[in-house]
Amino acid sequence: MPSRWLVSVKYKILTFILLILSLLSLSAISMAKDSHVETNLEAVQVKGSDHLNRLSLSQQFFTRQDFIGKFQNISELLQVISGVQVRRSSSGNSPKISIRGSTHKQITFIIDGQIINSAQSGGFNINLIPLQQIQSVEVIQSGNTGIVQAIGGVISINTISTNNKSYVTLTAGSFSHKEIGASLIGKAAGNVILSVNQSTNNGSYKYPVPSPFNDPQDEGRIEKIKNNKYEKQSILFKWNTKSYSNSYLNIKSQYIETDKDIPNYQMNASENQTVLEEKKWSHNIGLRWKINNHLSSNTQLGLSKLDEIYEDPNGDLSYVPTSNMYTTENRYFSENIILISGLSSYHLSINSNVENYLENKTLVPDSEKCIEGFSLCDSIAEQNTSAIALTYSRDGPISDISINLSNTWLTRRQDNRVGISSPSKNTNEYSSWGIAYQRYSWSLADIKFNINKGIRLPSLYELFGDRGLLKGNPNIRPESSVNSSLELNFHEMHFNTVSINIASSIYFKKINDVIVPIYSGSVGSFSNTSSANVIGWEANILLQKNNLSLLFQGFIQDSMTESIVKSFNNKKLVGIFHEKFTSSLNWNIDTAANLTLIHQIESGLYRDMANTNASIRNDTTNLKISHTLENNSYNLVINNLLNNEYLNQYNKPAIDRSIFLNFQHQF
Repeated sequence: MPSRWLVSVKYKILTFILLILSLLSLSAISMAKDSHVETNLEAVQVKGSDHLNRLSLSQQFFTRQDFIGKFQNISELLQVISGVQVRRSSSGNSPKISIRGSTHKQITFIIDGQIINSAQSGGFNINLIPLQQIQSVEVIQSGNTGIVQAIGGVISINTISTNNKSYVTLTAGSFSHKEIGASLIGKAAGNVILSVNQSTNNGSYKYPVPSPFNDPQDEGRIEKIKNNKYEKQSILFKWNTKSYSNSYLNIKSQYIETDKDIPNYQMNASENQTVLEEKKWSHNIGLRWKINNHLSSNTQLGLSKLDEIYEDPNGDLSYVPTSNMYTTENRYFSENIILISGLSSYHLSINSNVENYLENKTLVPDSEKCIEGFSLCDSIAEQNTSAIALTYSRDGPISDISINLSNTWLTRRQDNRVGISSPSKNTNEYSSWGIAYQRYSWSLADIKFNINKGIRLPSLYELFGDRGLLKGNPNIRPESSVNSSLELNFHEMHFNTVSINIASSIYFKKINDVIVPIYSGSVGSFSNTSSANVIGWEANILLQKNNLSLLFQGFIQDSMTESIVKSFNNKKLVGIFHEKFTSSLNWNIDTAANLTLIHQIESGLYRDMANTNASIRNDTTNLKISHTLENNSYNLVINNLLNNEYLNQYNKPAIDRSIFLNFQHQF
């Protein structure tokens, strides 16, 4: 423990020094009024109001003005999109996201142009990045992009731009929620931004405890959850040169530290001291170069390191005293070349990534690890990924077309850190493709057709994992699917003084080689056991009159599994809602004030692959009021206004009504 305490102190000292030095350097920089626009080659912007940018069903784009002060994290923003589902619980727990029937692992997450899905777990905690440090969020439901072809779509995030104004933001609310953030803009041979953010939430909401600690027979007793506090600190530093000879250099560094108490949902014991600490550093350097009017290049190099410490000193959740350390390191390189010739463009993307994973059960001596078939082992794992993709696009006067081909080479290795060596190696190669076609010539509407083949790689844990009685399987195959969608966007119509916008889409997914854990007695292993067909319909209808707008969103989807396991065959997919309906009223009270009321119904979620439990339904109503006065903005958010009980990702009653007040000042 002393050494771990010293490591924590070291990180805090380094963070404090970085903050002080950056603030001192910014104070010495003259705040010139001229600015340089930061280029984002990966961003595709769709401009419009808060309601209008939700009308495109295959692709949505949100800017800072759409979410700052109105939502507490990215998952709350994603929840307002019709084809997206977010199953979340209290602060600090990684939300589970689904796009058109996908699983969380089937979604590709991209930050500043780089894929950041964990090779070890397969997913990413999207709420890890403070909303205040985000410039834009793009959601591509079709999964058809020039970077990757994903089964479950793509969520792309661009962090805050050096072209923004400086700001200070404060948030306070229910469950002792407190958040403070600041961003400072300056000039130093280019543009520079330093953004800091700190938040805390005790997560102490009420829920029915299955077996209360001091009286296990009193089932379902309503108590406030204990040991559920969450703290997060984040520092983001970005710098880019002024444009020189059609090129400029950009540097980004970010540090995020979190402390998450892990509650005992079953007994809610006050003595529980289980906690998960995370510290993540990431650094990136990029060079953007416009070679001539037709050819441009974007090169990026980066590395990151994530240290996780899981502590259960009393064995409250692990049954024995536990202290585990996990370290994940990433190194990546990417090159993107774009050639424009007339109406056509060619995009060549090359990506290489190396991820190393190491675990260490610190309470077990190394001499006692991995000496027998049933003894504990520490594992080390590595994944090397190389990918190349070529995209051809043509923007014609009548129609647009985009064609993408890509190929990926993988090498995975796993071994024991100490003790008896048991190395495993897995090598794969796979290809994917995508086609998008859009026709503009029809006077009534636009038609867009997408089809692509998507791949979801097995995580290192699924391949080589060894956690208790659940074993990995190095022979499992990647999940794959062919996704298709047909979207119809009607041109704006008018009825008296009311304008009407309608968008509708149907989609179909054929998912093969679904990876699930299969148990034989008390021991389980991952296996490719089934396939699934998902078909759905999604629609948005927007009515506008003067300062009022009413948006109706909804989707209905059906799923059917095909499995060699009899109890899993001809069943609905688990973990997703099969229906979702949203209605939102937006009222621009005047030029400075706005009110939004959102009501959402989700239903048809099953908990297990055999569908033995009845489906789950959630109803929520949220109210958002904002007011802007010169450089100040005030936001009041009331989530679950009617205090309806609904289930979180753990199928337990989630946080009840919550109220948040946000203030932001720009300068």
